[in-house]
Amino acid sequence: MKNKPGKYYTESAAGKMLTTAFLVVVIVFASSAQLSISCNFRNRGEFRYGQGELPDSSKRPALFVNQRTRLILDYNNPKYLVNITIQDARVWGDTEPKRDNGSLDLFEAWIRFYFTEKLSVKFGRQRLIYDDQRLLSETDWNNKGSSHDLAVIQYENTDRLFSFHSGLGLNNLAEDKFLSDYNLNYYKYLSFLWVHKKLSDKLGISVIDIIDANQKPGFKNIIYVRNTAGTNLNFEHGRINAGASLYIQHGNISTGEKVLSDFYAAKFSWDIFRNTSLILGYDHYSGTDLSDSIKVKVKTNSFSKLYGSNHRFLGYMDYFGKDIASENNGAGINNINIRIENTVAKNIRSQITWHWFALDKEYLSATNKVDKYLGSEIDLMLTYKAGNDISLKAGYSFMLPARSLEIIDKIQEGSSRFAQFGWLQVQFTPTFYSKTN
Repeated sequence: MKNKPGKYYTESAAGKMLTTAFLVVVIVFASSAQLSISCNFRNRGEFRYGQGELPDSSKRPALFVNQRTRLILDYNNPKYLVNITIQDARVWGDTEPKRDNGSLDLFEAWIRFYFTEKLSVKFGRQRLIYDDQRLLSETDWNNKGSSHDLAVIQYENTDRLFSFHSGLGLNNLAEDKFLSDYNLNYYKYLSFLWVHKKLSDKLGISVIDIIDANQKPGFKNIIYVRNTAGTNLNFEHGRINAGASLYIQHGNISTGEKVLSDFYAAKFSWDIFRNTSLILGYDHYSGTDLSDSIKVKVKTNSFSKLYGSNHRFLGYMDYFGKDIASENNGAGINNINIRIENTVAKNIRSQITWHWFALDKEYLSATNKVDKYLGSEIDLMLTYKAGNDISLKAGYSFMLPARSLEIIDKIQEGSSRFAQFGWLQVQFTPTFYSKTN
């Protein structure tokens, strides 16, 4: 399997160099204005028996603890901002104790330079977080998260409640003398345009256009371009919050097939009582009708979420959404969800979510027609905020699969075991040093 850019180094020398560079930056900036050094420390223990894949009698539960540590330096100058974030992401026991293997990497390293109070450019490795993170996300649930190497022009007019961002990234494996093969399973070029306007104190709208270009595997001179464009609407009034999204995707995917697909979603939230909210949602990711075996060889209608989040939308058990365009044989997914959130006490909040999953198209191959209904999932989560810089979360989920999901996971009908997933997470976000001149 190909790795994405930002692969975490295992050489201890790389970690030592990053640590040394971080300390040098701290010393240089220590006497300057508005410097802060903080940490994001997160441990999550997980019990998996059917998380992402139905279990049968041959499978046994997995139990592990993952850990993510980020050391963050923020520097604020009237003309520019600087962020350097060093990250270590690991699973407990993934390295022998006496082995000199580090796992440090730069998660973020960017500078934002202000031409004027409203106009700036931000360049370097950075997170991309736009709208509800459906297409561009930091994927925070993932232990390593996501960041991109690019430059972004930003215009922010707070007086007119208007924002404009335009970004460009280009990826290479090395500083080559000539064009070379880019053999990672990732984009070669990425550009995006995002515009947001607050139309009133209740209504906001954003428009996004993303172009990602992927090299055909093994052919450095062949680049396939895909375009994803759409809009987001958000409405807030009193105890009501509503939103809707629509995206159209066209062009060519990395293997060369033409794509014409769509996505739409709607969400409605109502604060029923002072401490209780009801949230209704619907997500539609278009799929390909595989009954036409000739057509699918040259064209796909399966929508890709690009570089967005799946965990926050399609259930905490992550059965769907990791690669929507290819999973379920590209048949797409529909998701109806109902959530109730409740503030149990001052610092405690509970959440229960029911998901109903179904395929968009009913064929998994030209001859394999199945019922669209895939099953239901229940997600429970409890959050306790113990202080300004510490929080605890616990969750438990289970899947009630239909026969079609057993077919997809290649399990004999009725032989799947009870699929469940539990986790416990603690997160510290202390600020070690903060100085403002």
